[in-house]
Amino acid sequence: MDTSSLDEATKARLQRVADLMLDIYQTRAEMRYIDAAAIKLGPHDITHLMPLYQSLKLDPTVTYLYSILPYVDEIEAGQREFYMGGTWFNQLDREQVQQGRDPFYLSPEGDDFSDPKGPYMRPWFTPLSVLCERQQVIVYDAKGDRIWTIDQGSWKNEDPALRDAAEWEETQEDVDRCREQLAHYEKAAAASKSTKGKWRGKFDALKASLELQRSLMETQEAEADMAGRDQGPGGGGNMRVKECRVLMRRLKDREEALGTNNQALVTDRTTVRRIRAERRLGEKEAASLVKAVEAAKADVERLFPGVEVDLDAPYDEPSDQDTAERDHASTEKLIASLESDIVACQDWQATVPRMQRDLIRSVKDEMDRTKTVIERLRGDNGRLRDEIERLAHRKDLRGNRGQFGTI
Repeated sequence: MDTSSLDEATKARLQRVADLMLDIYQTRAEMRYIDAAAIKLGPHDITHLMPLYQSLKLDPTVTYLYSILPYVDEIEAGQREFYMGGTWFNQLDREQVQQGRDPFYLSPEGDDFSDPKGPYMRPWFTPLSVLCERQQVIVYDAKGDRIWTIDQGSWKNEDPALRDAAEWEETQEDVDRCREQLAHYEKAAAASKSTKGKWRGKFDALKASLELQRSLMETQEAEADMAGRDQGPGGGGNMRVKECRVLMRRLKDREEALGTNNQALVTDRTTVRRIRAERRLGEKEAASLVKAVEAAKADVERLFPGVEVDLDAPYDEPSDQDTAERDHASTEKLIASLESDIVACQDWQATVPRMQRDLIRSVKDEMDRTKTVIERLRGDNGRLRDEIERLAHRKDLRGNRGQFGTI
């Protein structure tokens, strides 16, 4: 693989992405979510895959990332789900790489990325997860050094208590990452001996600063969502009871699964290998869940003395309309944040010397990419607003039936 077109700074940046994914995988293993043996470390020999990568017109930044990116062997992991219902992405799997150019199975038309019907995945984009039941995919921009998720449609999280905690953890990790990147780019700009290098470093620092502001905003929102969780069993504190109930159900399901000997029913070596890995992981997870349930019950007893956790008790989940309104409001905030980014880039671009033509073009490209994202988000939010109105109308009809009988 020829990496002569990539400078050392780019390679170091891509290595940080590989390290970040490894941290995520190892954290999953420490939580006994997957078996640690399933994590396959780089570097990888991708020589036999280069013709495929080239036929897909992958950017050198992506092919280099593929050579160092760790991946998870799904069979050895004993767990198929990775992120928000999606599965693990394996950059050495030909089928996954090919489908990764169209992660939502939309069959884009032509090569115009600005066309709403055109492709979404630019040559320097790569998925870091694979679409499954919940319709979200993690995408990384290897040139812009950005990671985000894209959603094929509205998604309702079935576990709001764990969702809030997970969102807070993810946004806090984003804040830490953005701060590290900002410090790195500011240092690089100051250390560069060329005018071009200094201005490029300043632009990278600007983007990192804008991303940091957005991550801080998202962290504050996640903290606000979690703020009422300990208010009492009649209010937000129900979340504590819900969390305990979820853990109890998981433990019950895991114990029932471990009581079934599926290995005796199959002879295929690959299937036997997967079943053994699943059982090994299941035993670890069950041991971990026992401790988690004990801790959760202790929390409930401490916060709400005398309250018992009923495994089969009903729980009032947010309605479809509640969830849709929350997603709509969140997207509106994101749109406003991205619009502010464009203004900030415009203001900064005005300070760049005219002789820095490549950089000025890069700033324009960044603003154009952001505008494209905003257009997609507005389209998604328009459809979400229609869904909210439909749900509200249906709710009104139900209310009328309750008051006046069948209509």
